[in-house]
Amino acid sequence: DAAAKLDGLLEDAGRLGMTYMLCMDTHQDFRQDGWKANPYNAAQGGPCATAGAWFTNETAKAFYRRRLRYTVARWAYSPQVMCWEFGNEFEGWADATQEAILAWHREMAPLLAALDPYDHLISTSWWSKTGPEACWQIPEMDVVQTHSYANNDLNTALEARAFCRKQWDDFEKPHLFAEFGIRSHNFKPDDDPDGRAIHNTSWASLASGACGAAMPWWHENYIEPKSLYFHFRSLRRFVTGLPFGTERWRPVEVRGPGMRSSPARPSQRDVVALTRAGFRRAGADRFEVRPDGTVAPADELLALLHGGGHRDLVRPPTFEVTYPADGTFGLHLDKVSHGGHLKVFVDDVPVLDRELPCGEGHGVSWRYIEQWKLWESVYNETVTVPVKAGRRRIRVENHGRDWVSVSRYLFNGCRETETHAVNCYALAAETAAIVWIQNGDSTWVNHARHADEIRPYPAAAYTLTAFPDGEYEVTWWETWQGAELRRERVTAADGLLTLQPGVVATDIAAVVRRLK
Repeated sequence: DAAAKLDGLLEDAGRLGMTYMLCMDTHQDFRQDGWKANPYNAAQGGPCATAGAWFTNETAKAFYRRRLRYTVARWAYSPQVMCWEFGNEFEGWADATQEAILAWHREMAPLLAALDPYDHLISTSWWSKTGPEACWQIPEMDVVQTHSYANNDLNTALEARAFCRKQWDDFEKPHLFAEFGIRSHNFKPDDDPDGRAIHNTSWASLASGACGAAMPWWHENYIEPKSLYFHFRSLRRFVTGLPFGTERWRPVEVRGPGMRSSPARPSQRDVVALTRAGFRRAGADRFEVRPDGTVAPADELLALLHGGGHRDLVRPPTFEVTYPADGTFGLHLDKVSHGGHLKVFVDDVPVLDRELPCGEGHGVSWRYIEQWKLWESVYNETVTVPVKAGRRRIRVENHGRDWVSVSRYLFNGCRETETHAVNCYALAAETAAIVWIQNGDSTWVNHARHADEIRPYPAAAYTLTAFPDGEYEVTWWETWQGAELRRERVTAADGLLTLQPGVVATDIAAVVRRLK
């Protein structure tokens, strides 16, 4: 009996000091084979001809209201229920519009709130990163969420910071970063064997106002076999005794050393432009490749090169770049859907014309997607073309039937200087503050592929603003295992508190408390 199993789970949670966000439905049960077996499906004797009708059919909603009443009656007694969650990633319900989904939430959230005598928090979730703002504006929607799979090789701390600050700035509600990963599909545990992405995303989200650490996916085939639980233990040690849940916290502006520039090392003279995930039309089609290795506008360099399947999304990128000497241009092909046709032009002269077929025997692996009636192939291959010295204009097009996914573009020898960044995030409450400082080189991809080239960030000063003048105790923490390193006294003057962590090899954290 499934309900009895949940009874036992909550009893075990009480003994272990754990709480749960109880998720009542998930999109997998309302699409493809899940919908075929769903009791709401008319084919199973239910009231709904389509999965989308679940939100609008009055009989289905009447059944759901009865289910909510039963759920509250059976489990609302438990203090191990932290939160009710209506469902997992509502965009996944087949044949449903966002308007219908939001209207359903506006109807059910007040009902659930009225049923629960213990006023448990209420939430829901979406797979579109921070979700639609209209959902979180529902008064009874107590907790906002973020679900994000990066699907790129960028520093996950930066993305976590951006999402947490957006939710903080937009809503005066608790925020859970309730799902994240470096890949949504085709994730391999050895991509990040030590869990550096878990580490960086967790500490960045904690120091950026999320309610606890970001929650990673891939538990059974990654966290468990790689024994990565120590990442959560270190965070637990750090936050023990801090006034989370009892005091109001605020973001702290940090004046740090910023970006350092130096001549590019021989191993770093190639520009590697990492792409962003997003199934949309790019906001730009001209990209400047700069001598310091950056590409602008970076956020509009999307992974997907759309073809005939989505002509309204087609916007091929053109790169303006200077080659100091003869070199090469490359792009790393990941997946291809339904067949691609790649063309590359240098100064409008065609230099590459290659078909990228999909199906059995094409690429390094392939799969048939029944929902869309098409093949996808994984190529995992870097394609290069020669480029002469000088100022060049490189355009990449896909003339295939559907999209081609490119994880990065490579410009051989085009980087003259390199930068070294440091990130510093802080929060303060009335009696304590926390600080996390990350060496910008210390990313999961660098540790996995270029560990010998990670540079320690030099000793520098980090100034926290809006601190009352007086004496403070700063406790520095090693973050990998969660252990105190040292304690020191620092004086705040004119509202500024300056910290000196020393050289930052990977990252370091601090707790700041005012001395009486």
